[in-house]
Amino acid sequence: MDTPKFETITGLTQSQRSLFFNLRGKWRRFEGPFYYDDARLAEELDVSDRTVKRGIKVLKHKELIKCDRGRFKGSATNYTYVKDDKMS
Repeated sequence: MDTPKFETITGLTQSQRSLFFNLRGKWRRFEGPFYYDDARLAEELDVSDRTVKRGIKVLKHKELIKCDRGRFKGSATNYTYVKDDKMS
């Protein structure tokens, strides 16, 4: 399995790395853009909802992902890009 170059994932906490690799796996499984609930991600990663929200913010800032958050509480996030050297 290909991984992003080491430079692109430095400076991330363990939970942010876990979030990135979880999202990248979903990106590959769905073969492109997908919707996913932040609360479900938090449950899968065994972290808080707030940790997922902070992680998404960091990953967006580092341009590892692009997404549009759901407008209402409980709405899924639309992931339109996850950096994946295999599919780029």
